[in-house]
Amino acid sequence: AVIAAWTLTAALASTPNLVYSLPPPRMRTYPVSGQRFEDLLEACRTLGPPDSDGRRFPGLTRYSYRTQYRYDYKVEDGLAIIRLTELSVDWSHEITLPTLAPGMRLPAREASRWKQFLDQLQSHEEGHVGISSDPRLKEHVEAIAHRNRVLYKPVGPSGTLTPEAIQEVIDQALQPAIQRLSTQISRRNREFDAATEHGLKPEGFDRERFFAELWDGL
Repeated sequence: AVIAAWTLTAALASTPNLVYSLPPPRMRTYPVSGQRFEDLLEACRTLGPPDSDGRRFPGLTRYSYRTQYRYDYKVEDGLAIIRLTELSVDWSHEITLPTLAPGMRLPAREASRWKQFLDQLQSHEEGHVGISSDPRLKEHVEAIAHRNRVLYKPVGPSGTLTPEAIQEVIDQALQPAIQRLSTQISRRNREFDAATEHGLKPEGFDRERFFAELWDGL
């Protein structure tokens, strides 16, 4: 009878509410100077933002996410039945791009080359944001929450469970799957940079196909 009750609890548990926060990326700039496009490009390579390995690039996109849970639970015959009621995922993106130093005026030809470069670089960095902002990623997170909507943990003779213990149960269930998504995002970002030389040479890159296959292999 107890086993039947647990099974019914799992079967009837509703899908957890997903709170998915994805605000627009924050934009940052750094100044560069020069009268020729080549000088500006060299300044970007020297002064551009560093990645986690200390390598500098003309443009850089940083992202992070935070997960939080809400739940309820009950204890039956020494077993805690934990029902995940809400999964919250909060995203943050930041794009850093170069800008001309105050007072800089370029000759018309160099200004045109600079604008073309900036537009191309910004499009590339927005592509990085597009990887971790892809709507199919949200669907994967929803599926993770649904698969783990009911969890179980044996409890001791006291029949009590601390919030920290419950958090550990939920983390052990959800975090490996969420980490696989995070690993895929990192992999795709590296592939995106390799295929376009960090946005400097987008020619020949099949962007539509790349994003269509974004989550293949998960």
